[in-house]
Amino acid sequence: MTYTWKIGYLRAILLVSCLLLGAMLTYNSLVVYPSFTRMLTLNTEEEAVRVASYLMTEVLGEADDLHDVSGIADRIQDARDQFRLWKIKIFSATGEIVYSTEAADIGTVNSSLIFTNELPAGHILSKVVRKDGKSTEGQVVPLDITETYVPILKEGTFLGAFEIYYDITQRKARQDQNLRKSTLVSAAIAVLFFGALIFILERTGKSIVERQIAEQKLIEYQKHLVESEKMASLGGLVAGVAHEINTPVGAAVTVASSLDERTRQCRELLLNNQIKRSDLQKYFETATSSAAVILSSLRQAAELIKSFKQVAVDQSCQEKRTFRIRECIEDVLLSLKPKFRQGAHQVEVICPEDLEINQYPGVMTQIFTNLVMNSLTHGFAQRDQGRIRFDVQTTDSLLRIRYEDDGVGMSAETLQRIFEPFFTTRRGQGGSGLGMHITYNLVSQTLGGTIACDSSPGQGAVFTLCVPLN
Repeated sequence: MTYTWKIGYLRAILLVSCLLLGAMLTYNSLVVYPSFTRMLTLNTEEEAVRVASYLMTEVLGEADDLHDVSGIADRIQDARDQFRLWKIKIFSATGEIVYSTEAADIGTVNSSLIFTNELPAGHILSKVVRKDGKSTEGQVVPLDITETYVPILKEGTFLGAFEIYYDITQRKARQDQNLRKSTLVSAAIAVLFFGALIFILERTGKSIVERQIAEQKLIEYQKHLVESEKMASLGGLVAGVAHEINTPVGAAVTVASSLDERTRQCRELLLNNQIKRSDLQKYFETATSSAAVILSSLRQAAELIKSFKQVAVDQSCQEKRTFRIRECIEDVLLSLKPKFRQGAHQVEVICPEDLEINQYPGVMTQIFTNLVMNSLTHGFAQRDQGRIRFDVQTTDSLLRIRYEDDGVGMSAETLQRIFEPFFTTRRGQGGSGLGMHITYNLVSQTLGGTIACDSSPGQGAVFTLCVPLN
């Protein structure tokens, strides 16, 4: 039961089944079996009452008290044989035995309180005495019997009582045999049921454990794929930013080299006392223009590096902090600037400058990057011009971002599967099918928000994100 015990509700089913089985066995021993004994006692009690009724007129006659019953001894013996009784006794009101089918009993007195309380009140008393047990008078009986006291009443006056012993040895044996068979059958059914239950629970538990292990491996594999996708995205940014930085840095290097050459020439003229005022004027003009170009290029490169650094730090660091959402969007757009140079695409950002949220900037950066790259890769795949729009608003405690493009749009089938892992319309062309799946997980699980998509062929795509401000 290794697997069964690992699963909480399967363990509960097993324990409940054990309790039910124990309750059934307890019920049989405390309720069912005693009920059979009571039924046997009631049956023999009814028969004893019939025997007593049969003999009542013979014992009383017209007298007001018990008379000598020796004259009807034969009839009592006949009744004993006819009803298959073990013994019959007749008591007087004081508990003295005035007649018995065993002569040795005559004259003894039963001093039990039943002759004072129960029998005078008309109560019939019965009990089962097992073999070698003691009767009410303390006699050891050699058989299984039922001992029944039937009061003798005449016009409300207690005159005495019959004590009728039924031999129930055979009945008891049959009853015990039937009960044993019933117990064995019940036990066999219970064992089979319990064995089948354990087998089913163990198979179910094994299946559940194996599924949990498989799901855990799948989660770990998905995390690995997500990290790989993020690093691939970051690698793409590195290549793009490096290419973009190369232009201003190259210009600065070219101008600086020219300025260096012009400086050496001017220095030689100065050392040879051949420098003229016009030479100095031209040098200063060249130095001023060169410095302006170098400074402008380096500022442009510094801005690109700063933007890329922030994007890279945000993507690699999953810390929650307060930041301005517009700056986050602009940093992403700046880091993706090389991608936009491949076409005449336009981007519009509608967002308050001072709108701040307390969230994960790295997650927001990854989401915006995936949305923009999805538009560039799929929406504008066959177009040189496209339009992207960010519309950011706040409602109560929610940040609502509406991202839309005027690309080729999506079919109903694509729209239905847009957030599925590994689903892509560019299979074999570099599409992993993880970008929008990662976006969905980041929005729903990390940010605790929602994302929905609306699109149709030729009508572009609209993504609506609702994210808590804090």
